[in-house]
Amino acid sequence: MPPNLPPDDICGYRVAQTLAPRTFLAIDPRGRKVILKKLDDDCLLQGQLHPSIKERLERVRQLPHLATANLLGVERDASGAFIIWEYLDGEDFATATASPACAPEKLIHLLRELSLSIEALHAHGIIHGAIKSGNVIVDAGGRVRITHVSPLLYNDPLDDEQAVLRVAESVLSLRTDRIDSLAQAVRLAGQSRQPLRTFAGQLAGITRTSKDPGAAVDRDDEGRLIRQHSIVSSMLILLLGLAAALVVWWWLTGGGL
Repeated sequence: MPPNLPPDDICGYRVAQTLAPRTFLAIDPRGRKVILKKLDDDCLLQGQLHPSIKERLERVRQLPHLATANLLGVERDASGAFIIWEYLDGEDFATATASPACAPEKLIHLLRELSLSIEALHAHGIIHGAIKSGNVIVDAGGRVRITHVSPLLYNDPLDDEQAVLRVAESVLSLRTDRIDSLAQAVRLAGQSRQPLRTFAGQLAGITRTSKDPGAAVDRDDEGRLIRQHSIVSSMLILLLGLAAALVVWWWLTGGGL
């Protein structure tokens, strides 16, 4: 078989497409799409999963559903060991959000959803380790889903937090419109000791400002006050005019002689 062509079959899965080096879109025996990712050789020890890698993947597989792709298993064949992941159908984050056709409010909502999803992952003691636009999917329902968690050991949550900010910066650089409030949120989060929490909080503040019913009420009250002032001013002008007319009439009829 030519080296540039993918194998027809890996671990009993029919290969449909090569997505990246060592990464394949495949069909399982039940006809479902799955993602196969080949593990590096240093993830194995004497032909078996290295204990630390095995422990990490077991923890990932036992996670409650946190917007991440489900880990379906690890299988081996003569060519090596492969992680089998749920296939996430949708657009990658940059494709879904880079166009101004994606309203700023929608982009801000999706970035906050991504931030909260990563925070939830960290709360379960898992660092994703591979956050980038291509690994974040916006599905048909407009929800954020995150592809495979890296099997490698990451201990610093800042790896993920800074990656989320890079995703935001990347999308902003691709858009032709300016979203100053979002750009400022990225800058403030980048200067914080807790970038992800700061970023999520900033995004929540932007959302509240744009949707705050109280703000709309304040604007309505302001409009009513302006109208009331206009009416009062008109009435005063009218009364002054009537008073002037009475003075003129009184003078002409001889009252002033």
